[in-house]
Amino acid sequence: MVFDIAALVTGFTATFVLIATIGAQSAFVLRQGILREHAIRAAIVCLLIDVVFIAIGVAGIGLLIDRIPWALSALRILGAGYLMYLVWTSLKRIREPETLDAVVAGERRDSSAVTRDLVGITLLNAQMYVDLVLIAALAGAFGSVGRWWYYLGAIGASATWFLGLALLGALLAPLFRSRRAWQVLESGTAAVMLAVAWHLVSPLVH
Repeated sequence: MVFDIAALVTGFTATFVLIATIGAQSAFVLRQGILREHAIRAAIVCLLIDVVFIAIGVAGIGLLIDRIPWALSALRILGAGYLMYLVWTSLKRIREPETLDAVVAGERRDSSAVTRDLVGITLLNAQMYVDLVLIAALAGAFGSVGRWWYYLGAIGASATWFLGLALLGALLAPLFRSRRAWQVLESGTAAVMLAVAWHLVSPLVH
């Protein structure tokens, strides 16, 4: 296989721009990092989902999504509903704030619960499927060989972002010893989830 540096770099930069936002998925990983609760697992789950779905996009299947508008509409509604449930849980934690020490000392969520929530946030996000269409179009510009170098660059971007978030959360943990800081975090998380939920359903409203 001929090395294609242009495809590799484009795959990394284009994908990093698409995912490097504090969306619902990123906010969840960052929060797990601050809690130091299955943060690396959360990052790896995000990466594995990207490994599969970006491969689908690079293979060109993502372009089919553009031809199934009803499927995207259904995903928008389901995703918004799930995000609103997560907003409600964050609001409960805002009303009854704890310190990080109390959260850590309290009942810990098992890894399967963290994985379940993260998979739900990711797979019910219609924007991810829209991004697949863009990834498929960009990858197609590099031909049958170059597109897989594009894919490696894209996976590198995903790993850099999500593992970086998990580690950043752990570094920020000392800041969350107070109830006020915890309220700020939960408020930010709720705001992000709410904004993403609106972003999902707004095309249907308009």
